[in-house]
Amino acid sequence: MLGSSFQQPRKDRVLKLVRLQVRSNEADLRAWMRGHGPEVQKDGVPYYCTVDGFDADPRELWQIPSVIALCERAVATGMISLLAVNLDPRNPMLWGAWDVYATANRLITPSALAGGGYLPTPRTLKAFWDTLLVANDAAARVLGTR
Repeated sequence: MLGSSFQQPRKDRVLKLVRLQVRSNEADLRAWMRGHGPEVQKDGVPYYCTVDGFDADPRELWQIPSVIALCERAVATGMISLLAVNLDPRNPMLWGAWDVYATANRLITPSALAGGGYLPTPRTLKAFWDTLLVANDAAARVLGTR
């Protein structure tokens, strides 16, 4: 899967975006993976994601329990394997695999943001990498490629 390659999409390609809904369950996420995974495998261009429905909420997405739960489901299903590995938190509107992982694991905190972002430490990067390897296996099972 894409997640293990740490590749960013080329600038000359169209940005691919999935709009996640907090009501999406694991079956919904797997269905999305089956519909879009072959395309990612074929063209090598991963998706970014946004989470809809919280424009009027004053909290940051990483503070909202239902968004955290959605991110946990995205990690558990292997969906993050189809997302861009984006370790640059400067664009909070477009999330990649790291953002979803960091939200699911509650790594984004006010103190982390005050320190310049929520970039991974060597320990969290290793945990993220290990999670991506598991996500790749889960995605391969969903897509029937393993």
